[in-house]
Amino acid sequence: MMTKFLGPCLLFAGLCLLAGAGVGVADWAACLRGHGGAACRAPRSEAMAALSGAANVALGVALQERTP
Repeated sequence: MMTKFLGPCLLFAGLCLLAGAGVGVADWAACLRGHGGAACRAPRSEAMAALSGAANVALGVALQERTP
């Protein structure tokens, strides 16, 4: 019964992760254009954490075991 919701739930989760990573990367890029240097360390680490989280979820979904 839950399998019919699996696709839409994974799509929603993927879009949320992509949006979160996009916001972090945009903030980092804006910081680099405005300030640069050490002031951009916090936005950079937030962007990297968001991208790492998205990659981990994608790997988890891709490598999960299928049980009958």
